[in-house]
Amino acid sequence: MSTERSNGSPSPEAVADALRNRIRSGALVPGDPLPTQKELTEQFGVERAAVRLALERLKAEKLLTNVGRGAPPKVAELPTGQQVDPEPAITALEERIIAAFRQKHVVLDAFTLTTETLNTALRNTHTAVTMGELTQPASLKVRLMVPTADTRLALPKLVDDPDDPRPLRRLQQLMRSQLSLFEHNVTSLARPGDVDLAIKTVPVTPSFKLYLINKIEALMGYYPVLRHEVSDSSPTGSEMEIYDFKGHTTKLFRSRADELQVGSHDTAFVQESQAWFNSWWDTIAQDYDPGVP
Repeated sequence: MSTERSNGSPSPEAVADALRNRIRSGALVPGDPLPTQKELTEQFGVERAAVRLALERLKAEKLLTNVGRGAPPKVAELPTGQQVDPEPAITALEERIIAAFRQKHVVLDAFTLTTETLNTALRNTHTAVTMGELTQPASLKVRLMVPTADTRLALPKLVDDPDDPRPLRRLQQLMRSQLSLFEHNVTSLARPGDVDLAIKTVPVTPSFKLYLINKIEALMGYYPVLRHEVSDSSPTGSEMEIYDFKGHTTKLFRSRADELQVGSHDTAFVQESQAWFNSWWDTIAQDYDPGVP
């Protein structure tokens, strides 16, 4: 089947394929509105008739609802038993943060180790804002919770000498540099008066990472442990074999709250995850001190 018309513009089938891939990849999730028909014609460089045909095709496949009713169509709920496969952390988080920035107000809570994955997602979101693909939100509220810098974490540690302090010192340096970058990334995404950023620490070794977006989505992934070699932070840069976290390629499992399905598993998971985060934030978490070595 041809995906291009004789004039070189994409066919309705090509437009439908592209939108279908966004839905199946999780870039668009159930309940998300699609761009307007005018925006889609500009994105794909096609006439509005091609967009209409593509939307009608996806409606027939039961992937879209509200087609042809004036407002932009929305992604339909998945059939029972059908789920979107979890994606690598960087891919999944970037897609969902960019989707969140299509809203006027953005709220992000995160519990993680070094913010490396989060920084990548925020940097790409900033690029989309700079390119005019996204507009700055009217308000951006971010709460980040990370391990306390001087905590004796269970990992990383030397394979042959668990008491050697070098792997932990290396991680602490990485954490501080990533947190500094994180503050810059967040504050560059909205006007200064529209940003509310808070960072707290807890004396624990994280075994998972959790991202809560706009109070309706939760993305959670585990930190696997791997054995590999790294250079220490000494002038000689000697090699160390360590047990370490592996977070940037782990899969994120996504749940989305649906106000029409109060008792659903996904809704309950989002609510419980938000309650867990709030309970730690409001009790044992301490304000982040960048001066702690």
